[in-house]
Amino acid sequence: MSIPASLANNANQAFCFHREGNGDTEEPLNSCHGVVTCTMNNCESEEIVEAANIAISNLLPTKSRSLYDIAYNRFKKWCAEKNVQVYSENVLLAYFSENAKNYMSSTLWAQYSMVKSCLIIYDNIDISKFPKLIAFLKRTGDGYQAKKIKNIDKE
Repeated sequence: MSIPASLANNANQAFCFHREGNGDTEEPLNSCHGVVTCTMNNCESEEIVEAANIAISNLLPTKSRSLYDIAYNRFKKWCAEKNVQVYSENVLLAYFSENAKNYMSSTLWAQYSMVKSCLIIYDNIDISKFPKLIAFLKRTGDGYQAKKIKNIDKE
């Protein structure tokens, strides 16, 4: 459903939309009937919002959820220390550049994956679309050789 012209003129007013036999009607939120969650683009029932929240809560792997949360909270703490309020490509480049001093490429990629998942879920930000960040992470892997496990002989 598109936003009615009345919303364009009054951007601070939220409206509830109803489908009726002769078309869509709109009314100010304070006169809306029923429990709804409204944004500038839509109104959703409490049942829909609750179902979506349940689905979102299950998006991270259950066994490693704590690792994801640790990686995400570490990033958020770093942002707070640097007074970062917007998660731009440059912010993530600086974060991973700082971490590259202490961690191997494989660890950086694992951290990237966990932070990426959490940013999509919690902040609706998709960092997979940051080409300079991806190029940086690929460059950190140049010359990296994974450690091989020695064979254990049975006697």
